[in-house]
Amino acid sequence: MQIIQGVFEFLEALQSDPTLVSFVEERLLLVVLVGLAFGFAILLVEIRLPLKYYWNLPAFLLHELLSDFRLARNTPVWGLCSETVSKNIIPLAAVELLDKDSKEVIKVTFSNRLGQYGFNVNPGSFIIRAIKNHYVAPPFYDPENIKLVSTDESFAFVIEVIKDELPKADLMLQHVSVYDSSKGIAKVWHFFKSFSINLGNGLLALSILGSLYGWVIAKTPLYGVLLAVGIVFMFIKVYILEAVGSSTS
Repeated sequence: MQIIQGVFEFLEALQSDPTLVSFVEERLLLVVLVGLAFGFAILLVEIRLPLKYYWNLPAFLLHELLSDFRLARNTPVWGLCSETVSKNIIPLAAVELLDKDSKEVIKVTFSNRLGQYGFNVNPGSFIIRAIKNHYVAPPFYDPENIKLVSTDESFAFVIEVIKDELPKADLMLQHVSVYDSSKGIAKVWHFFKSFSINLGNGLLALSILGSLYGWVIAKTPLYGVLLAVGIVFMFIKVYILEAVGSSTS
């Protein structure tokens, strides 16, 4: 109770501080809008690539999130996706399940952050394989110029799914093609991209905190709306785009 009372006393002190009140009335809205605008601009740059090549990924990540809160059925674990040489796990590798006879793709899933993958399917004979492509995000003036820079693939093999028994199959991915990241231009572009994304994340977080402050302290409904917008942007970045970051260069 003392902690809660202390929080309310602190909020009351902030509300009565003339310097903070003046800042809220004159400049806080501008700071919040600038942070949201820059964060949204970076979001537009990031969002084009995964939505073009990973249509199923947002649904997969949403299902993973709901599973963590026990709001959706957990996906069974069949095995791990990892590198052949280093044995490091590979998150967000696309895993395809094909019909053994027709060779048609039945389902596509992704390895989670622990490298685990699996499917909910009826018993039968299937073929599985894993692929992870690495792309370079396109520039603003040429949004369709998305370049594939490297690919990791596993061997495809037959797997039998038996009722009441989970199959066990680890997928070892190896480099099929490798992008030369030692070039000067590639290093500069990677640094610029990382700096811009981190700056956008920081400004977006700052705008969320500013909106929360304006909503709680100034009790202005507009800041509540901006807070909701900022949280939605951050959700998209954290649960959809940042997860794909390891798939892009």
